[in-house]
Amino acid sequence: MKNAELPWKKTVRVPLGTPPVVDITLGEKGGEAGCTLAISGKRVQRATASGAFGRSTCTTGEPPTPEASASP
Repeated sequence: MKNAELPWKKTVRVPLGTPPVVDITLGEKGGEAGCTLAISGKRVQRATASGAFGRSTCTTGEPPTPEASASP
């Protein structure tokens, strides 16, 4: 999404077997933005972008398995 009005939050469901990736790139005016990746409500990674054209990426590297995503 470009030029999002702040504060901005988006929650999406990713099918099992698909590695989730969240990528943020700031514009030339910079600022600060962060991404958080959670699986079944458990935070697994957080990253922060800052400055002009700052970038942050959150990813698990591997897709979650049904066992890891099962609700207790």
